[in-house]
Parts: sequence; structure tokens; C-alpha cells
Amino acid sequence: MSLTIRPVTTDLWPKLETLFGPQGACYGCWCTHFRLAPKQRHALSKDEKKQVLKQATGGSLPPGLIALEAEAPVGWVQVTPRAHVPRWNTDRTVS
Repeated sequence: MSLTIRPVTTDLWPKLETLFGPQGACYGCWCTHFRLAPKQRHALSKDEKKQVLKQATGGSLPPGLIALEAEAPVGWVQVTPRAHVPRWNTDRTVS
């Protein structure tokens, strides 16, 4: 098996979409659990969460990395600056 690891940018969004499937990763979370504050995340639909992640692929810092085997998506990891994950920046988490 030969893997290629690439930053998820807008050109690779369709591959991430394929990897996550029609429901989105983790029952429609679209990897927004740490990226959005709980109240904000709970107020969004699955499609709106999907758009949050999709918009992040067009930013100056990609939201993560995608693993490709022969151009087929086989893995994903969210890698982002701590400032982009509000759940890790609360007084309770930091202390």
C-alpha cells in the first residue's frame, strides 16, 4: 500500500466528501465537534456543519490532512491551530 498525504484544500473537498459518506463523519458532525462551540454546533443542521468544514478548506490554513491510496480517499485527520478549536481553549480545559 502506498499512501499520499495531502492538506485538504478545495480541490480535494470531493474526496473528503466521499470518505465521510452521505451522512457525514460521526453521524453528521462533519468534524465540527472541536471546531465550533457547543451551542453553535447544536444549532446547526448536518448540512450547515458540512458547509463549515467545506469553507475551512478554502482558508489560508487547511483544516486537516487526507490520506489517498491510488487517489482514493482512505483516511483523514483534523490538524489545525489551537485557536481554531474553541473547545480546547476554555478555562476548564486549559487549567
